[in-house]
Amino acid sequence: MIRVMFDAAEERSDVVRLEVGEPSFTTPSHIIEAAALAASEGSTRYGPNGGLASLRELLVEKVRTVNGIDSSIDQIVVTPGAMNGLYSLYLALLEPGDEVLIPTPGFPNMDEMVRLTGGVPVFYELHRADGYLPDPEKITSLMTDRTKVLFLNSPSNPTGVVFPPDVIEQIVVAAADRGVWVISDEVYDQLILDDDRVHLSPGSLDSALPVVSVYSFSKVYAMTGWRVGYVVAPTALADVLRKLQEPQVSCPSTISQKAAEAALTGPREPIESMRTAYVERRDFAWRLVQDLGLEAFRTQGTFYMLVDGSRSGMSPLDFAMQLLERDGVSVAPGEVFGPGGSEVIRISLANDEENIGLGLKAVAGAIG
Repeated sequence: MIRVMFDAAEERSDVVRLEVGEPSFTTPSHIIEAAALAASEGSTRYGPNGGLASLRELLVEKVRTVNGIDSSIDQIVVTPGAMNGLYSLYLALLEPGDEVLIPTPGFPNMDEMVRLTGGVPVFYELHRADGYLPDPEKITSLMTDRTKVLFLNSPSNPTGVVFPPDVIEQIVVAAADRGVWVISDEVYDQLILDDDRVHLSPGSLDSALPVVSVYSFSKVYAMTGWRVGYVVAPTALADVLRKLQEPQVSCPSTISQKAAEAALTGPREPIESMRTAYVERRDFAWRLVQDLGLEAFRTQGTFYMLVDGSRSGMSPLDFAMQLLERDGVSVAPGEVFGPGGSEVIRISLANDEENIGLGLKAVAGAIG
C-alpha cells in the first residue's frame, strides 16, 4: 500500500512526500568518491557469495563496538540490503507451516515474506497506550509447537519506539527456552533520537542464544540505493546463508561494498549531522502535533511518527488517498503495518520542516 501511495504521488508534481521510508539526504560525498575510485581501479567483478573479506572484517569491529556483539568474520554475511538477508533467513529456518511471531504495527513486508517462504505469520500487538512496547508474557502465550521464529525490530518501524533492555532480555530468554529463533532487525541501530534511550542488541546477551542480527547501511548512512546489508549469525547458519546467495543474487555488489567500507572508516560528522537533523525535525513535528491537537506517539528512534487518524471516521487508506487528492500530501496508510495499524497513518520525518509542517496541518484539517 505504500507503493500504491508512492505511485499515486509520482503522478503529481506538487506533492508533499511523507510516505516513503528513505533518508532525505544524499549519500555523504566521501562514500560516493570511494566507490568511484574503487570502480576505476577495477572493483567491478564478482565477489564472494557472502561479501568481501575486507568489509566483513570491518563489520566484526562495528558490531563489537556499536552493538556489543563478539563475532568472527565467518559469522558475518553481507547481503544486497537487509531485505535479502531477512528473506534468506526465512528460507533457511522455516519448514512449511512453521509460525513466525511478528509485531503489529510492524515492519512492512514481513508477513508477506513469511508466507512466501512457507511460514505462517502470527501477530503480537503493540499498543500506543503501552508505549508500543511488547508484552513478554503475551508473546510467550502465543508460542506453540509450530513457532520457529520471533521477529524483533527496535528501534521500530513504524512506531519509532526503542525497546528497553529488560524487555528485550525477557523476550529473548523466553524464546530461547522454547527453542525459538530470534531475528533482530536493527537497521536503525544508530538512529536513536533521545540521549536517555539505550538500544540493546539481543545478540550481545549471550552467544549461546539462538539470535540472528540484521543490519543495513541504508538508513544510517543514507545509502538506500546502494543495497548493502549484513547478517550476524551462528557460524553454521551463516554458512547456509552464504550458499543461498548463489541461486538468489550470486553476490552483493562489489562497488557498493567498497562504498560501505568507506562509510565505516570515513568521517562520522556527516553521519551524525543527519541524525541531528532528524532529532530537530522530530522535535518540530512533536511541538506541532501538540499545537494542532493531534494524537500521536513521540518518536524515540528512526525517522517516523505514527499519527492517529481514527477521528476522521475513515480507514487509513481512504484517509491517505483523500489527503493526497485534496491536499497534495502523501502519507503511509496504517493497514500496511498489519492489523495493529488500523487507526493510524505514518509520516516520515525524512523531509524538511516546512513540508513536515504542511503535511501535519493537512492531516489535522482532514481529521477535523
